[in-house]
Amino acid sequence: MNLRSEGARFALVILVLLLVSAPVLGATYQFEDFEDGLDGWTESSGSWSITSTSYEGTQAVESTSFGYLRSNGTANYTDVNATFRVYLEPDATSRFRLGDDGTDYYRATVDQAGTVEFGGVSDGGVTDNTTTATVPADEWLLGEIRWRSDDVQFILKDQAGNTITTLTEPRENVGTGQITLIDLSGTVRFDDITTETRNRDATISNATPSAGSLQTESSVELSADVADEDFDIGATDTVYFLDGTGATISSTTVTENRTVTANWSGANAGSNNWSVVVNEPASGNTSFGPFSFEYPQNLTIKNESDTQLLDNLSEPVTLRFYYENGSTAEVVERQTSNGIASLSGLPVDRSFVVVADAPGYLPRRIFVSSLLEQQSIYLLPSSAQHVENLLTLQDYSGDYAPDETVLIIQRSINGSWETVQGDYFGATGEYSAQLAYNVRHRMILRNTRTGDQKVVGPYTPISDGTKNIKVTREGDIELVLDAPRVLFDPSVGSVSAVSNTQLVVTVDNQSSELRSWSVEVIYRNQTAQETLFLTNETSPEGGTISPALDLSERAGGNVTVLVNYTTEDGQTGQRSETFIVRETFANQYSLLSVLGNIGTMIPSPNLSIFTTFIAIIVSVLAATGVASAFRASTELVGVTVVGTLAFFSIINWIGVPIVFVSGMSLIAFAALRRGL
Repeated sequence: MNLRSEGARFALVILVLLLVSAPVLGATYQFEDFEDGLDGWTESSGSWSITSTSYEGTQAVESTSFGYLRSNGTANYTDVNATFRVYLEPDATSRFRLGDDGTDYYRATVDQAGTVEFGGVSDGGVTDNTTTATVPADEWLLGEIRWRSDDVQFILKDQAGNTITTLTEPRENVGTGQITLIDLSGTVRFDDITTETRNRDATISNATPSAGSLQTESSVELSADVADEDFDIGATDTVYFLDGTGATISSTTVTENRTVTANWSGANAGSNNWSVVVNEPASGNTSFGPFSFEYPQNLTIKNESDTQLLDNLSEPVTLRFYYENGSTAEVVERQTSNGIASLSGLPVDRSFVVVADAPGYLPRRIFVSSLLEQQSIYLLPSSAQHVENLLTLQDYSGDYAPDETVLIIQRSINGSWETVQGDYFGATGEYSAQLAYNVRHRMILRNTRTGDQKVVGPYTPISDGTKNIKVTREGDIELVLDAPRVLFDPSVGSVSAVSNTQLVVTVDNQSSELRSWSVEVIYRNQTAQETLFLTNETSPEGGTISPALDLSERAGGNVTVLVNYTTEDGQTGQRSETFIVRETFANQYSLLSVLGNIGTMIPSPNLSIFTTFIAIIVSVLAATGVASAFRASTELVGVTVVGTLAFFSIINWIGVPIVFVSGMSLIAFAALRRGL
């Protein structure tokens, strides 16, 4: 199509008006494929004609001897790139002038013999940059003249698009002029001449995330494809990513068409807007957007026991959110009557402690790592059986300072571990928790400053009290739990030598589940040892064992009950109790029988105290009675006391050492009294 025709010139005027009134991308000044012959061109010298040997169309212009062919009219070619196709037969030489006004222009000379020149002509002075190159004959070569910020570049390529050579010249005072085609020697053909402005606004495409897409990562990658045809002339753009308030998220310098990205970690719950601004030195700022994406914005409150939403509360619940920020804390309040609290506008990637107190439920402090990780909190009904524990922290490693360490308590809910409580230990180094009774929980220590965290281990709350978490110097973590409670029945220290003696052993786990436990009953006397009973159990809650023992004919020996256990956290222990096997008297109503069996009625821990006390009281009363009735001497009264103690020693109420000490004391005082 010939752009120098009357209709084309009118279209060109309209195009120029559009260029002036608004930015137009890819505005073409000229395209010539000679399909309309030589319309719009003037033959200055030589012999130029139309040939069917063209590049892609059906016609091209050809010269077989020295001559000039100039475009009609003039145009401003400053910062305008030009491309042309040239065909050289062997030993032919061509020249292409851009912005030719007779004194100022750029010229590209291609000699098939192997010389390529490019230079600027200013006020008639020529400054050609010359190089030697292998220039193919009999094929369509591509010449490109590209304006850049500091210079102008000429690139020569073969028909396959491979670069033959590149030459660069300084920017010259080249502006309004013509295009001149020159045949310096041999047969030369030209075709597909284009010129177009390169001073254009940048564009972006494929902006993501957008259209309110839901994000699940704390740091969102913003991206956009930036394109600017001014990059071909050496333009340098600056791409700014802005948040919804207009604050800069990041900036990037761009010199070529490519994808630009930015990581945004300061977005809030709910909807977030962002935009892109491209700054071009030649034309200023161009804005794109806004684009949007969504973050989770609701926090739901559920019943810990049945995971149902608390949407029927008798009164609104106020939630207080504590965001730690270095040495300061931000406090935000939200209210809900339907169990759903909106956190729109709050940080989505920061941890917080939420304090919740709903009617009919235990007050809770719950640590939430971020709204992205947890969108529900759980409250335990006050009617549910629960245990109150004070959890303390002893850190010998220096990695878990109480004021920056939180204890996270989780419970398995719907097949996954959910945080049900948690807070900082704080200055006191302790945290009070109310936990569902006999339900397996998991504890985690996290240093919110360093991000380091360790699993303390499983914990099944059974009883109230203080539990200590100890971090060793090596960084190992140990939850010091109460040992299982072992009860023995009877609680006295002796059993009867009968054929069906009943012993009862009860094992109760207190705070650590039992992995295994066993009960063993061993009989010993002066000559033998025998295991009377042995059982191994695996019930994690413990249980009661009641073996019936045949102790007939075993009087004078003793029975020892051994309880061994291993807890889930690896702790091991042993509890034992020893019972004396006593003879059963034939006359159960005789004095010795009655006195001998009194011991079986007294709890084991108090038996020796009780019997000793009774023996001393009876001995004092006996001595007082003798002294009152017979007006006996001091020695006789002393003999009465020692005799009474000896009696009680016979029935095993007191030990022989007491009788021995009493007798020696009597002899010593009697000797002193009589002057011996």
